[in-house]
Order: sequence, then structure tokens, then C-alpha cells
Amino acid sequence: MKITKFIVTLLLILTLNSLLKTIVNSYTTNFQIIYGAKIAAKILLSLLTLFFIVKWNLVKIKRLFKNNKIVFPLILTSIFMSVKFVINSATEQNILIIDTNHFLFFFSCLSVGLFEELFFRVFVFYFLSTFCFSGKNNLIKSILATSLIFGLIHFTNFFNPDYDKLSVINQMFLAFSLGILLQSLFIKSKNLYLIIIVHALINYLGSYKSRLFDIVRELSDSENSYTDLTQTLIFIFVITVIFILPLSYYMIKPEIKTWHKTSLISAKSKG
Repeated sequence: MKITKFIVTLLLILTLNSLLKTIVNSYTTNFQIIYGAKIAAKILLSLLTLFFIVKWNLVKIKRLFKNNKIVFPLILTSIFMSVKFVINSATEQNILIIDTNHFLFFFSCLSVGLFEELFFRVFVFYFLSTFCFSGKNNLIKSILATSLIFGLIHFTNFFNPDYDKLSVINQMFLAFSLGILLQSLFIKSKNLYLIIIVHALINYLGSYKSRLFDIVRELSDSENSYTDLTQTLIFIFVITVIFILPLSYYMIKPEIKTWHKTSLISAKSKG
């Protein structure tokens, strides 16, 4: 019964996310209206996700925001350096960025990070960890399953005209890999603020040229596209194997032995 409710809620929130995205993109071409609406939509979805987290008592909210004294200086420094980098990049290319547009674009990235980290790294992860997996490998299974769902969800971009179809495949594999890293970082840091900002800055630095500078990469021919796809997939695989997986395992290693016991107690207490 719990799994059925979870699947229904999962599909409800994801469908609502796609619906709101479609409405926003089809309503107007005005940059400020679009990004203002995107921010509002993601905040609404974040509140809805938070409602289900609290209602189902998946995790105590206080457990999501530990080590703030250590995390906040890192967050503020990272934001400052990232914004400064984008401004300097615009200056070097003689591109004028409207301050309001820059502000809305940054907070749009922030709102996406807020929603997706609340939804995947908290709602999905803690449900799977508590009700779907058991045993000593509970933590690893939950991280992999959550990251797989996170990666597969990016397939919806295949129907988005703003994305190159082949690039969506790369997005899915990259999202899966980054999902593992972000989930492990969350387990290690015990701080949701940190992974929201990391996620937001990845989106911000990864798309500022096309969103703020309006620089669109010309589509290459089919043969070159497949070559680029293959090379990028190989790169993602290598980085995942030699960097992301070892680092992620290092971060979660202290928690592996005790996580399944904690999840078992939690599951019993929640009926």
C-alpha cells in the first residue's frame, strides 16, 4: 500500500512539474516573465514535496540541516565566485547582461536545485531506504536507485525542442552519475543547503552562455553528433569510474554499517 501511494505521489509531482513547465514555455517569450514563472512553479513544487515528506514522516527536518556553521561560508564563497566568473566572462566577450535577467536566471537555477534535491535526495531516497530496501547494502541500493530515477527523469527533455535529442542521452547518464555524487555528499555533510547550492551552481555555470548570453551551438551533422555523443559518454563513464564512484564510496563508508539498522527501526516506527 505504501509503495502504491509513493508511486502515485511520484507520478503526480513529476506530471505537475512537466505540466507547469509546458504552460510557462508556451505562455510567453518574455525572459523575465518566463523565469519569474519558473521560480514560482519550482517553489510550489518544493512546498508540495515538503508537505509529503512531513506528512509521511520520512525524516526529521532538523536532520537535513546540520553543520551549518561549516557549510554556510563554503556556500557564500561558491556563489560569489560563480557569479563573478559569469560577469567577468560577459565583460571579456563584450556582452551586456541585464541585472534583472541575471538575478532571475540565478534564482531559477536555485529554485530547480531546491525542488530536485528535496524531491530526489530527500523524498525519493528516504522512502526507498525506509520501505523498499533492507540489509547491509541498504544505503548503496537506495543511492543507486534514487540516482537511476533521477537520470531517467531527464528523458522528458527528449520532447523539449530546446534540447538536442542526442544530448538528452548524455544528460541522463550525467544526471545518474551526479545523482550518486550529490546523494553521497548529502549523506556525508548532512546538509541540504549544500547540495541545493551545488546543484544550482552546476546548472548556472553549465547553461549561462545559452540562457544569458544567448549563444546557441550550431547543430552539427548526424555523423559528428554521434561522434560527440560517443566521446561524451566515454568521458562521463571514465570520470564516474575513476572519480565519482570512489569519492562517493569514501563519503558514505562510515554510514554503510549502521544505515540499515537505522532504516529498519524507522520503518517499524512508521508501521
